[in-house]
Amino acid sequence: MKFSYFHICIITFVCFFLSVQQAEAQPPVPDTVKTGIYVTSIHDIDFKQKEYTINLWLWMRYMNRDFEFDKYLEVPNAKSVTKLYSTIDSSSGDYFMQMKLQCIMKDDWSLLCLSLPHLP
Repeated sequence: MKFSYFHICIITFVCFFLSVQQAEAQPPVPDTVKTGIYVTSIHDIDFKQKEYTINLWLWMRYMNRDFEFDKYLEVPNAKSVTKLYSTIDSSSGDYFMQMKLQCIMKDDWSLLCLSLPHLP
């Protein structure tokens, strides 16, 4: 009887150990950030330097308070980014960040793709 009781204890311990390992191995649920952008103006277009200035509003809604978008925001192809306004609201249980940005964008475009009227 001791022999079968010992086996039952070992099997129970192994099953418990495997269930704990399996619970820890599940990947964490990824964080979700909902974002939007509203372009207010595109100006100072310089065809020679292939750059332009854009003013825009950027907003984000997220749950993880460790996100610091106002400090670590990167705009691809931007030569410079100026933050004109920034605010974070957490009164509704989640975080809502709003920023107004002015970016000088550097891009590589070809004017040959444009259908310009041909003048005589």
